[in-house]
Amino acid sequence: MKTINFSLLNWQMEELKRNARFSVVMTGRRGNKTGFAVKKTLIKGIECQDPSAAVVYIAPNIRMARQSAWDAFQQHGKSIIESIDKSSLAITLVNGVTIYLAGADTLNFPEDIKLHFVALDEIHYFPTHVWDKIVQPMLGESGSALIIGTPEPGDNQFNRLFDYAESGVDNNWTAARISGNGGI
Repeated sequence: MKTINFSLLNWQMEELKRNARFSVVMTGRRGNKTGFAVKKTLIKGIECQDPSAAVVYIAPNIRMARQSAWDAFQQHGKSIIESIDKSSLAITLVNGVTIYLAGADTLNFPEDIKLHFVALDEIHYFPTHVWDKIVQPMLGESGSALIIGTPEPGDNQFNRLFDYAESGVDNNWTAARISGNGGI
């Protein structure tokens, strides 16, 4: 099996060790959120045993996905990438699993897609129906998600998901608040 080799910050290593089904991470503007979302997506993609399953990275819009994550996926995943389709922002890994980059403003997945993992980057900018009506149901009983974002004041979807995860009422959920210096 091919391996990937990249460095992780301390908080990122801790977050990977948690291995929760639904992980909600809150960190500031310089917390390397997108870098971690890319790396965790690559890890989940290469670990997936089902080549018919999909792994997805979702940014607030497709332009942001292309600008902030596309090059990072290619750089960090170069040892495990089989092929790249730039027009559809799809990366097929050596194990046959495809990683798709998408924008929350234009999600258009087939209803029968098997979603193994999804990274939702800056979810507080997403339309609320994306998680509730599209992504969470597509994860089924076994798919997992990284929900990551910047603290924003007020009542918003990201804060509600973080509060739910932090409450501990559901063992499938974990929450981490990362300080400005990368500490948990």
